Amino acid sequence: LGPHVKHYSGEEGLDELWGEPFKAFSLPLEDFYAGRYVKIAQSMGAIDTIAGRMIDRMGGLPGFEGLDALVQRFAAAAKAECETLKRDPVIFNVWPEFVATGEQLAEFTPVLSGPQAEERAEILLPALTIIREGQQLVTWIATARVPMPHSMENFFAAMELAMQRIERHSREFGSA
Repeated sequence: LGPHVKHYSGEEGLDELWGEPFKAFSLPLEDFYAGRYVKIAQSMGAIDTIAGRMIDRMGGLPGFEGLDALVQRFAAAAKAECETLKRDPVIFNVWPEFVATGEQLAEFTPVLSGPQAEERAEILLPALTIIREGQQLVTWIATARVPMPHSMENFFAAMELAMQRIERHSREFGSA
């Protein structure tokens, strides 16, 4: 049943993500919590990996100045969300920062000027889609507190295709 029960995103199955509900009844409590801490640490590592790849692949695009800092702020907020229990009073500081930086990242638009700015903006549209997809994936990982390796692989593949498309169109156009 587990592989057929999906995360609300439609991504990875229950067995890959949440074996913990089943483990809670079959493991000593200390072992169960030790496993949860490992999953949280893996999730935080996944968030760092996604943020790093987004910065490496898109941070240098023309008009994307400021993206690096925004991605880093969102990743830090996502990791804080991931490690903070909902019953911890600090959640009232962590959650708003997480939501606000996520919204800022999802609404990121490049600043382009000069001749042919509209054409260059059109070329860069796939990168904006990837930024939004990356923000959503990090949100899923942070709130579920589990790494989503298959979703990450799919995201990285989509990012590479988008960047190849941008690079191809940039060469044809002259420069993005």
